[in-house]
Amino acid sequence: AVAGAAPDGLIWLAAGETHVLLPVIHKDLRFDPVKAFVPVTQIARSSGPVLIAHPGMPVRNIAELASLAKGNASPIDVASGNRDPVIDLATALLHATIGGSLRAQLQAPGEIPLGSVIAGRSLLGFVDPLDAAAAVRAGRVRALGIAGPARVLALGNVPTLIESKLDGFDLSGWQGLWMPAGTPVALAERLQGAIVDALKRPAMRERMDELGLAPVASRSVAFAAFVEQESGRLRALAARAGFVPR
Repeated sequence: AVAGAAPDGLIWLAAGETHVLLPVIHKDLRFDPVKAFVPVTQIARSSGPVLIAHPGMPVRNIAELASLAKGNASPIDVASGNRDPVIDLATALLHATIGGSLRAQLQAPGEIPLGSVIAGRSLLGFVDPLDAAAAVRAGRVRALGIAGPARVLALGNVPTLIESKLDGFDLSGWQGLWMPAGTPVALAERLQGAIVDALKRPAMRERMDELGLAPVASRSVAFAAFVEQESGRLRALAARAGFVPR
């Protein structure tokens, strides 16, 4: 809808890391996610998902999981994201990296990986760290690693998957704003300035903290460079995971 909209500054696209994965997800995408838009600003960044395990699993870290997966004849089900491309990519990447008996398990409509792991219908799953924090503290699930560049305060000392020797396993999140291609640069710059002002408001900062978001408010040129870099990086991870467009 935004790719085909008039470049008059009235229509915006708010999206995140999934935006640059669109060509990986869809075989017949009808627009170019880079060329069809004018980047305005990266609004914020966030952690990647956390890999959780059912507490009945005899694993407490990635090394133990790898050993179990390679020595276990029975399938170890990993809850898929139910059409969440980042979670699906994380699941595929885990299988490609560790291998063994890991198996993606499609969730029932409306079911989320956290609920599936708590109930024991899946033994592993990738979920949002803030969504998982209470369940981890209560011992209902066990956190094995963060699929991002840094540890998450809400989860204590849970290491990143990169720290656990899964090279390049970074699916950290971010959010940004675009306008349709052809939008005058002055309009994009005006909106970027308004975002900067909004992110300075104490109430906005407080709300973003609650959501686990760190404000960025980059200039258009910096955001364009970031999107290009992320596009190449995530496509490389998708190729490594054998992620097939559908």
